[in-house]
Parts: sequence; C-alpha cells; structure tokens
Amino acid sequence: NSKVAADVDGDGYISSIDFGFVRKFILKYIVIFPVEEGAINSNTWGESVTVSQLSSLSDAELCARTIYGECSRDNYENLIAVAWCIINRQTLNVSGNGFYNNSYSQIVCDPAEFVGLTGTGAGEGQGRNPVMSSTKWKRSVEIAKVMVLYKGNRAILGDTITNPIDRRRYFLEKSYYIKYPASYRLNPITIIDNTFFHWKGEGY
Repeated sequence: NSKVAADVDGDGYISSIDFGFVRKFILKYIVIFPVEEGAINSNTWGESVTVSQLSSLSDAELCARTIYGECSRDNYENLIAVAWCIINRQTLNVSGNGFYNNSYSQIVCDPAEFVGLTGTGAGEGQGRNPVMSSTKWKRSVEIAKVMVLYKGNRAILGDTITNPIDRRRYFLEKSYYIKYPASYRLNPITIIDNTFFHWKGEGY
C-alpha cells in the first residue's frame, strides 16, 4: 500500500501513486512551503560528479542521488524505502542514532553509510552518475523534493510518501544480507533488492 507524490510526467501536477490508484494534486499547493534555494528547480541536477564535488550539491539533489544509487531497479516501493531510511535517521531521537536532526547532506555523505552515493568500489557510486533520462532518476528527484519540503515532519511525510519500513534506519543489499548474516540485525524486511533492519542494542 505504498504511494509517492511525484511529477514524473512533468505535467505540472503531483500524482499520488498508490500502485494502481492515482490522485492528482496541483503542484502549486505543494511548492509554496519554504525550502532551500534550488531544491525545487531540478533542471540542473544529475550531472556526473566526483566524491569531492558532492559537498557543493543541495540536500535535495543529494537525497535524489542517494535514492537512485541505492536501488538497482526502478521500483517505487524500493525507492521510497531508501528515502525513509534517510528520513528515519534525520527524525528519530532514539539511542544510537547519531544522525538525529542532522542535515540530509550530513547523513547521506557520511563515509561508508550510503555507498550508492559515496562508494568507489565496483558497482558503487551510481548516484554520482545517474541516467538523467531514466524514470528511476525522475522518480528519485520527485521523492527527494518531498523529503526537503516536509523535512522533520514525519506525519506529513508519511501522508505524502507512505513509509514501508517503519522505524528501521539500516539496510543492506539483499544478497549481501543473506550471505553475511549477523545476530545484531533485527526484524528484517526485504523490499525488492534491499533488506532493512533494526540494530540490536539501539533504540527504535
């Protein structure tokens, strides 16, 4: 029952997509909220960048790149799940969450946390060079816009992009999770190619 608000088709509307059920919301009612400069105008987003250039990008673009880079396939629920992993780190004031109330850029650019953005190994860092014409990139951009527009407001975020992972703050690629099991990973839930979980001993 996942949904996301997204102007994927560029028609000036945000569509609330609920896997078969589509409602239209006029975009102007969404973008009136205060937001960092450049966060809504995404026309220049997505150019190839190096790790050192990430610090010059907006929170919104960095979120879009992270969502894109951490999902091997174009699937709404998977994209939203990665978004909520970032949101949970930013909004949950619980033990063990050193990212609480940080900026999105601080969260996603932290070394080794989101290798789809910052990684330099084989198959990593896809978010630094997205295919800008792809639907996956366009969807990642629209999700990231919503994250920034409603940053810190879990209630509105939950109404706009349904949370499929509850309060989980960690995930691994599914095949890696299966190959390298660990007792400190609790309550796993797999969404497409990623497995999300709680960390034993930390609050949630």
